Amino acid sequence: MLHLGVRPDDRIFPSATKACAVLSRCDIGRSLHCFALKTGFDVDVFVGSSVVDMYAKCGDIRDARKAFDGMPDRNVVSWSGMIYGYTQLGEDEEALTLFKQALWEDLDVNDFTFSSVVRVCGNSTLLESGKQIHGLCLKMSYDSSSFVGSSLVSMSSKCGVIEGAYQVFDEILVKNLGMWNAMLIACAQHTHTNKTFDLFKQMESVRMKPNFITFLCVVYACSHARLVEEGNYFQLMKVYGIEPTDQLYASMVDLLGRAGKLQVAVSVINEIHIKPTESIWGALLTGC
Repeated sequence: MLHLGVRPDDRIFPSATKACAVLSRCDIGRSLHCFALKTGFDVDVFVGSSVVDMYAKCGDIRDARKAFDGMPDRNVVSWSGMIYGYTQLGEDEEALTLFKQALWEDLDVNDFTFSSVVRVCGNSTLLESGKQIHGLCLKMSYDSSSFVGSSLVSMSSKCGVIEGAYQVFDEILVKNLGMWNAMLIACAQHTHTNKTFDLFKQMESVRMKPNFITFLCVVYACSHARLVEEGNYFQLMKVYGIEPTDQLYASMVDLLGRAGKLQVAVSVINEIHIKPTESIWGALLTGC
């Protein structure tokens, strides 16, 4: 583009930095940031926000914060990107502090902001903080968002309050696939095996197409309940056109190993269409 004499602007810079974030190419992103500084576009709120988001998603939280602090104006994207960056690195206190600062400055937060900070409470099992944020979601009418709801379900489950997860799930009328999967994971982790199967049937009844995460949850539930026959959900994936991943194969091997069917587990490994990974061999060794 530069060879043609076309200079980047406030639309091209964000697109380029977003690509760097997706590819985790912080080196190229840093060059783009330097170019933005040189051309004066670093003061643009959209360019600045994209730079913050790029550094955060690449795990360079120090440069993300430096770019964030240097912005003359910030919008919800820059705040959310910074909070998300802290969340991804497990710096939960920083994420919560920044969220409180955003509210103090009357920022019009969005569902992505809430989702990130709710995830913090789940990761740190900060139930009281999670309840406060849930209350804030209700107050600001973000409680009906499937995006936020998925995080609230996960948070309640990780904090050991499965009843809270059920409540959030039941209250949100329009559920996306992420929310169904979050509830399935919660049920599987709390060994509510029959509820896991019931939820899967409900998904089918409302014509919500499952993905590989859905089946991973169901096979995980079967594994921990040692229900080998129910593990036939693994075969059902073909009906939905889903190719099993190494994680799914590992869960299936784990299921057979827990049930004492080691020879069958070995047969599964010998017949799979991918090269067995460490997780698959590890599941077999655990069974042994």
